[in-house]
Amino acid sequence: DVYTCWSESAFLDIVNASGYITFQEGFEDDLVWGDARTPQSQPGVSSRGILWKSNHTEPPTSNPISTTPGPPHTGLWAIYDPLHGYATGSELFCDVDDPDPECLYHDGFSGTSELGTGSLHGVGGYIDGSTGANVMIALDGAAPLTGGKIGGAHQFLGVIDTRPAGFTHFEFREVDGKVGQALFIFGDDFTLVTEQPTAVEGLMDTRVFYAGARPNPSGGSTTLYFSLGEPMPVRMAVFDLRGRLVRELVNERRGVGVHAVGWDGRDTEGRSVAAGVYFGRLVTGRGGVERVLTRKITIFR
Repeated sequence: DVYTCWSESAFLDIVNASGYITFQEGFEDDLVWGDARTPQSQPGVSSRGILWKSNHTEPPTSNPISTTPGPPHTGLWAIYDPLHGYATGSELFCDVDDPDPECLYHDGFSGTSELGTGSLHGVGGYIDGSTGANVMIALDGAAPLTGGKIGGAHQFLGVIDTRPAGFTHFEFREVDGKVGQALFIFGDDFTLVTEQPTAVEGLMDTRVFYAGARPNPSGGSTTLYFSLGEPMPVRMAVFDLRGRLVRELVNERRGVGVHAVGWDGRDTEGRSVAAGVYFGRLVTGRGGVERVLTRKITIFR
């Protein structure tokens, strides 16, 4: 069965009755989210076994994700898409009761489990934003489940999937905002539901800290720094804004401690890259689970 809940207490009652394990995400950990504090943003942030992104990361879009101090439910930060969705229609043709799909921004954010296929059985969080924003949740790319409109305060919205297969990907999507009438949303204090407490706790036990590139911006060469709490396989590569591989930097097992990886600002063919924004992606593996962290690198010429 799949349940949608507009009450956190009702959500937790079903979770507890089903015997699932929960863990929390409030976007407060600066070691994880420090490079995604507005005005900074990232193409994605990996935290507690969930890769958080915007709803719009596939070409022709490449919206980033960020956190803002504007409307958190608790603490200091809430997650949001700083570009607030993507639409290509014109206001002239979108100002109708039933606009075409290209008129709709679909502002929001998504998460993908890094714990394995079907490893999630629920997600819920507090949503705030424009009055009248209509928010729904979609699982694994299927049609959005029943949602509802946000009032003037933070509203809890959650879904629980008790089917054995579970789900891997979720999306909180605003479905009414259109060109000429944008509706924004922000999220905070999420509860994630899983059957895999060992995997989740294992990710938390080993701190992987990715400081990013220094200097940044750089006129060419820069160094990427990260630290490991225990030996593990590491892959590090640089990608462009469209997600294309520019250069692989590391693909080997690394030990405990701080590591510095140099990049000379060249691609795999030895050519100097053009000025612009690139992303240094760090992938670490432990116990069959991969964690992906991404940091922005700006090159000027």
